[in-house]
Amino acid sequence: MTAPGLHPPAPSTSVPVPLQHPMTLVMPLADPSPAGIAGLAQKVFMTPAGEQLGPELNAGGTVHFARFVIVENALVMASSYDGTFDDYIEMFIHTMGDVFDLIMGYVVDPAPTPVKDHPEEFVDWVHARDRGPIGFYSAYPGVSAVQIQDAFGIDPKLLPEAPTTPPPPLPAEQLPDIQGLILRGLGQTMVRHLVLRVTDAPTARAALGALGDPDDTSTPSVTHGADRGKNKPRSAIALGITATGLLALDVPRDSVSSFPTDFLEGAVRRATRVGDWDLNAPELWGPLADPDLVHVLVSVYASSAADLDAAATAVTDLFGSGAAVTTHYDGAVFPDHPNHVHFGYRDNISQPIIDGDPVPRPADGPQPKAPPGEFLRGYESQYGGVTLEVPQPVELGHNGSFTAFRVLEQNVAGYEEFLEAVAKEASLDPEYVAAKVVGRWRNGVPLVKEPGPTPPPDPAPGTPLNDYGYEADDPDGLRCPMAAHMRRGNPRDQPMLPRGDNHRRRIMRRGMPYGPEWTKGDPVDHVPRGLLGHFIGSSLTLQFETVMGEWINRGLTNPSITGTNDVLIGVHQKPNWFPVPMPGGSTFDVPVNDLQFTTTKGCIYAFLPSLTALRWIGAIGT
Repeated sequence: MTAPGLHPPAPSTSVPVPLQHPMTLVMPLADPSPAGIAGLAQKVFMTPAGEQLGPELNAGGTVHFARFVIVENALVMASSYDGTFDDYIEMFIHTMGDVFDLIMGYVVDPAPTPVKDHPEEFVDWVHARDRGPIGFYSAYPGVSAVQIQDAFGIDPKLLPEAPTTPPPPLPAEQLPDIQGLILRGLGQTMVRHLVLRVTDAPTARAALGALGDPDDTSTPSVTHGADRGKNKPRSAIALGITATGLLALDVPRDSVSSFPTDFLEGAVRRATRVGDWDLNAPELWGPLADPDLVHVLVSVYASSAADLDAAATAVTDLFGSGAAVTTHYDGAVFPDHPNHVHFGYRDNISQPIIDGDPVPRPADGPQPKAPPGEFLRGYESQYGGVTLEVPQPVELGHNGSFTAFRVLEQNVAGYEEFLEAVAKEASLDPEYVAAKVVGRWRNGVPLVKEPGPTPPPDPAPGTPLNDYGYEADDPDGLRCPMAAHMRRGNPRDQPMLPRGDNHRRRIMRRGMPYGPEWTKGDPVDHVPRGLLGHFIGSSLTLQFETVMGEWINRGLTNPSITGTNDVLIGVHQKPNWFPVPMPGGSTFDVPVNDLQFTTTKGCIYAFLPSLTALRWIGAIGT
């Protein structure tokens, strides 16, 4: 039942549910002769790896059927699956990567092998060879593979989980080579993000080389991971380079082409993958819409206006005639509420911790420490034995990472009006609605610990705010809804399909508000305000794009919310609702529809190079 007057659209007719997608993968054979086909069958499908295809696919939990057949001169895999295409292909990599490694030896234009070491390239390879159907029939539409297994008492876990050894932690000697922003926040209260266009490649390269040399105190340098002493510096610097920036700097094309496709295509071209269309569309981003104006992103942090101006000027002076400022964005914490952001919530409570980071911090709830490769190229990743490919040469790619820098405008007054309207219609406290939307009370206390309906007191300093799990403490979402912002973006210990995804998509968030703080009761001023943030991971596709595109904007973290968008930052351009389960089995469904509280005003995909890489770029041509 729903609360009076609050009626969601019918999911079966209004929102497409991502179940039973057909895939027909056509792989032309290098040798389609009878002897070649016999060799394929014997060397691939009659091996121990081939014989485990059924159990492996069943263990994935999303496959309805799959079969391999020879059609004319091609090997064809026809299948039906639940979830998204990228997740399905990534499941291939982790459950049957050995089989596809063997297949690559028999097909034309094979993908790089081993495929587990080239997941992004393999996803693109399969996508290019998938032939969409002109007709598709299912006898049981709208039903998932897991539901069918449950109905017939089939245990999908036919394969025992292989014991895993945690990847080695980050070696301490690597810390001085890694940008500090990747490992942790830089501890300042103000930021200026400088967007630069390269105007003279040799001069700009020399500036980058200097920024990668912390021993030269006569010039500014990028803050590195070991630079975290007791005496906080007056300023700190992080730096990213775009794909067009690498070309503008005259980095050899062979090196540029060794970077992953997502980075090379850039944020403008891939905007629809993360919901950046309509009001969020790149054509509304101003100068950030033109990749030829966006080459280098320098984020300068300080804790006073004077220090920020001085540090930013030192950077632009260092580049001199080598780069021009395309635009810049300034942000600062709120003087009266330094731990809060617009919309009124306490922020930066939960962040991944890279195994090997020596700075002590509380554990990130029930989640394990992140293996170094989850956020840095050149180390074993979160995918168990997989090391994502390092851009070449190794001096350029090792210890690097990637960021999606976002300029997000937030309609704070509109959000407060929404909370008030919902609370009035459902006879609830607006603060209770606000807590349900995000998953925490605005003072940071998690709903899992304090379910309400009245707001808890502000926590005392040092109170743990992150020591909970969803599966352990709230498996049915009665306290923290499945659709809550935090539960979508970081499912913690909540089981997911593909299995294990709950820990594999984490993102480092480094954000700061821009614009003056607005609180309920203030006059509506229409002054631009929002968030400036880096969203960091070793893969833009596997982390940022999946979280934004599939979890935030499609609700694929749980079947009960599939087809809905996140209330706080999602794109609401179709009938949309926010389901809130209540004790006793009732539900109130909050209509969101086309309301949008966060609008993308710009996005940059940038590579965060190591200090060694900056010096390598600086040495080009010398």
